[in-house]
Amino acid sequence: MASDGPLACCRVLCCVFIVFVNIISIIFGVLFSILGILLLVGSSLIQSMSSTAASDGGNQTVSMFGSHVNVSNYYSSLSVLSGSMAGVLIGLGIVIVIVSCIGCFGACIGVPACLIIYVVCVSLLFLGQVVVIIMWFVNSNIFKQGTRDSLQVQVSKFKGDRGDDVDSASLSMVQAMFGCCGVDNGTDFHVGISNWNRSYTLTDKNNRTFTFNLTYPVTCCKFHLNNYTLIDPYCPYNGSSDPTVSNSNIGCHGRVWEVIDTQWQLNRFFYGLCGMLGLQILLIIGALVIFTVKRQEQQASRSAHAEVEYKMVRQNI
Repeated sequence: MASDGPLACCRVLCCVFIVFVNIISIIFGVLFSILGILLLVGSSLIQSMSSTAASDGGNQTVSMFGSHVNVSNYYSSLSVLSGSMAGVLIGLGIVIVIVSCIGCFGACIGVPACLIIYVVCVSLLFLGQVVVIIMWFVNSNIFKQGTRDSLQVQVSKFKGDRGDDVDSASLSMVQAMFGCCGVDNGTDFHVGISNWNRSYTLTDKNNRTFTFNLTYPVTCCKFHLNNYTLIDPYCPYNGSSDPTVSNSNIGCHGRVWEVIDTQWQLNRFFYGLCGMLGLQILLIIGALVIFTVKRQEQQASRSAHAEVEYKMVRQNI
């Protein structure tokens, strides 16, 4: 019984720590859910705008980086995307709140079942993070492959400035904003793009117009970033690979990840995840300490109760 004092003190400290961490988690869970609800409302509004545009004939277009996108299709795609993000955020927020509440309840009341559920949930999160961190530092190309696949799909569906689809607009936007062309380079557009009408009309300084076939999309040329106008208006006509006016030799897959690695510094994010592993280990240990102390208290209580019953039986004899 000499260890009861230190164990009881340790249980209190573990309880305070677990409750503090889980209250913060509950706050984040609620914020995620609120953000998801706002996105869900926004998705409904966008869907109604899509329906309105469709009812007006469905032929309205908006120019986006060299592509004329059908307004109804654009709103519909945005609605699906925001609705999916809303579902993920709401689901994630609810799970975080439920697990955090179980952790708080188990730590404060000492319910063994709650503590076991909490330890299992945190352990699964811990193992998942370990796998993700190992995959990132051993072979980050596993994560980057998803970007490549997405770009390849957009390139294969590219329709140029006469397309009314969101894929063409998205690819044009990526190429103009990141300063790149195709997946690996501009040669990705040379073959296999059956839906792209390469015909393009250019007006020169004398207001003369002439039509020609594009070698690369217009957005493979370099733009002034302040107003997204071409640095060299004749870049599309020349099919230039001059790096001062064209990005045809720079692939979007490498360029996007270069910007992400430089601006977002994902290694720091994964170092942060490593720090989270330490926090999760402390939560697991704390929950196990509370569980152990609670079991000892229950065993001591049963022993004391059995001893009282034994003495009463002896007295009756």
